Amino acid sequence: MAADVNIVESNGAGEDTTDITSGNLNMGSGDYANITSAATLPIAANANGYEKYLRFYVNDISTSDHIKTLKVWMSTDGLTGTDAMMIYATESDYASKAYAQPVATDSTVATYFIEESEPTGANVGYNSSLTATLGNATYSDYIPIQLQVAADTTSGGSYTLSFKYDEVA
Repeated sequence: MAADVNIVESNGAGEDTTDITSGNLNMGSGDYANITSAATLPIAANANGYEKYLRFYVNDISTSDHIKTLKVWMSTDGLTGTDAMMIYATESDYASKAYAQPVATDSTVATYFIEESEPTGANVGYNSSLTATLGNATYSDYIPIQLQVAADTTSGGSYTLSFKYDEVA
């Protein structure tokens, strides 16, 4: 039986967590999970959306031994203008980032342009290691992400994030 692995979003000063595995990840001008549409909390041109802190969470390892090789990337880029999706997910010089209340200023943690194809190796870790493994009831390191909206943007941009891991029996 396959492991049950979820994607969790953290928001707020006290770090509220929300399972977004079956939902969406709409970016917006407010620090909330489950923003129903971009029109609800729009991001103005030449401004940033609030950061979001994501994590993999192994809810139930089932009959598997562990999860490894955690990856995230933007598999569909429908952003408009020169909008940029910034993230902290890297295959080199990796170190875990602590949770902080999300901000709408330029992120000091989501400082890499998100990859637009599947990374060769892990770009998300656990305990600052890209080779560490996750067991039952374990969270990965945080994945800070932020949409930076350019002055030349137009409405209607979209994207698809992909999350992948290897499951070892």
